Amino acid sequence: MANKIKRQGNPRIDEALTASAAITPGDLVEVHVGAGRQYRRHATANGNAVRSFAHERDEAGKDLDFAYAANDKVKVGLYNSGDELDARIASGETVTGIEFLSSDGSGALQVVDASAATTEAQRAGIVAQSAQDSGGALGAITLLKVRVV
Repeated sequence: MANKIKRQGNPRIDEALTASAAITPGDLVEVHVGAGRQYRRHATANGNAVRSFAHERDEAGKDLDFAYAANDKVKVGLYNSGDELDARIASGETVTGIEFLSSDGSGALQVVDASAATTEAQRAGIVAQSAQDSGGALGAITLLKVRVV
């Protein structure tokens, strides 16, 4: 695993908004307008999503384990097709190879159920690039290499 969220590509970096609650680097995030414009973890399972992910604050000496608190300025990468990053995959997911992913409703990604009627937009435009090392369902939220499609 890399020591930064971004692996390859040129995401547009946005640092204009604060967090509405805790956000961890690698979380899929969205702009929430409920109490002003703030970032929050993407909150709709299988919902439409802009490919925006929280980044680490490496310029401030913060690594991937540093979580943003409510009202902290959040560094977010807005990703384009072909970009690669390490994103958070939900606990309990089994990633066996290249698979479409969608939001799990709490900022992590989940494997799209092939039998579910999901649209391309609901897949969040993200594909897992490699299998996890655990050999089974993830026991905890884990960073895994993904590609934006």
